Parts: sequence; structure tokens; C-alpha cells
Amino acid sequence: MMMNDLPDRRPIRNAAALVTAVLLLAGMASAAALQCPALTKIESPRIEARFERGLLFRVSRAGRGDSYLFGTMHLPDGGDVSVPDAARRALAGSRHFAMEVVLDEMSIVEMAGRMYYRNGGNLHDAVGNELASRAGDLLVNHGVPAVSTGYMKPWAAFVTLSSPPSDGSLPMDYSLMTEAQQLGIEVHGLETPSEQLDIFASMPEGDQAKLLLSTVCHYSLLQQQSQELIRLYRDRDLRGLLTVSTRYESPYKDIEDALFDALIWQRNEKMLARLEPLLESGPSFVAVGALHLPGRRGLLEMLERRGYAIEVVY
Repeated sequence: MMMNDLPDRRPIRNAAALVTAVLLLAGMASAAALQCPALTKIESPRIEARFERGLLFRVSRAGRGDSYLFGTMHLPDGGDVSVPDAARRALAGSRHFAMEVVLDEMSIVEMAGRMYYRNGGNLHDAVGNELASRAGDLLVNHGVPAVSTGYMKPWAAFVTLSSPPSDGSLPMDYSLMTEAQQLGIEVHGLETPSEQLDIFASMPEGDQAKLLLSTVCHYSLLQQQSQELIRLYRDRDLRGLLTVSTRYESPYKDIEDALFDALIWQRNEKMLARLEPLLESGPSFVAVGALHLPGRRGLLEMLERRGYAIEVVY
């Protein structure tokens, strides 16, 4: 999705895809000549979550104005998913708007630099010619120029392929940010771009290669699962989103589990620490990926344990 010349909106789309991409690493179609890891469909245990349904929640505490927590999907607003009117009304009455990451021109340049090999490295050397070639063929369908695919790092390649192809429109998170700016609402990022990228870039290259292999081998089911997650999001089914995201196991379970923990649960702790001062300072609207909301280690239950009243609005 990104290229050396930084097309206008593709880097922003890529940034949003980084938060949830690994959750979609599943599929069943095999790729000839690759030693594809087998997948096992698991019978997921009942996931304990007090808040099973909803996307927009009122967050309140005595003496403080109402704030709102909205679960997004990192896809273009108005396409497969849309920001509901209730969320727009809640945003209009807020003093602060917070999202996972706010990208400026410098951070987009930094992100592009970290996604691609510089100084002689390339994807073929990192993962082998067959896997790099297969990945390259798929990456072109996601908007990456053919001349650039061989220079993507393995983590950047599997992140890109783990999201549905897009037309480059702004994700709903950034649509909300633009609306907040137009309303004169103060905009905050709960993380820096570097903090998000470090989760992937710090992985051993061998682990990155394994996840890329799984993504390429099982690409067809990966895209089917993406559509199922979109349907569950439209149904506001938080439990379903969490269950489907962990439906399959591969021989790389330890790697995938560690990455899921870093992407969701560990980031929740960090985001909670940074959003709470905003909630205390006045009415705020917080937009984060919907998978950050449910579960005992999700933002909703953690806020409730800290004394906030949580009420579903939509």
C-alpha cells in the first residue's frame, strides 16, 4: 500500500491497518511450491466480556462531563462501514478528540522509511525468492507498485496483505479526526507512530517471515475472514469480533499470540493511562479499534474498574 514516492493517502491507510492487521492472519488456500503451515480451527472457549455488543459507549463519573468511547474499524468511512450519526453527535459536543495515532507529514515519511529496506536489503534475501515473489504478486493488488514490492520488509508485507484492498480513501478514524478539526476540537494521539511500528519492527526477521508465509499461503481465507469481521462490526458484535479474530491456530501460535498480546492487551494499558487525563479534563471523544473495547483487559472494563460508569449508546 505504500511506495517510495509516498502517494497522497496510502500511508495513512497503511498506518491504520497496522493496529488490527495481524488479527486476520488465517486462511485455507495453499500456494504451490511453498511449505505452507497447516491451520487448525479451534473451538473458542466462551470469551468473558461484560460488554458484548455496541460500538459507542458513554463514559461518565460524578463531577465530570460525559465522554464517549467509540470502536472503529480501520476501513474507509462510507464504504463497507460508516460512522453512525450518534457518534457524530457525540463528537460535536466534545472538547477533546483522541485516536490511536495522529499522523503528520514527518511521521508519514518516518513510517515509509521503516517499512522498506534501505542500503541494499530486500525481501527476496529475507524470506527467499518463492515467498517474496508470491507476496509481490499479491501486494500489487493492494496498491503497492511492482517495483517496490521487493523492498518491503516482511512485517510490512504481511500487515499490508492482512487488510482488505482499499481505494485509498481515508479510514473512518481519520474521517472523524478531520471532522473534529473542522469543529475546532482539540486532537490528541494516544500513541506515537514509532510506538506502533516498534511492535512489528522489533520482531526477529525469522518470525516476520513465518507470519508472511502464513499470510500468503492462506490469503483467500484471510480475505473471507475480513468480510466476516466487517459483518460482525456492522452488527456491533464485540464478542464475535474477538472470537473470530482468534479462530485459527498455526504452528506459529506462540508468535501470533505474542503479537496479539502486544497489539491489543499491552496497548490497552498504555492507551488507558493516556486517555484518562483527557476524560478528567472535560468531555472527550475517543476513537480506537473496536477490538480494544471488549474483555477483562479491554478498555471498557478497565475504565469501569477505575470508577467510571459505562453505558452503551449505539
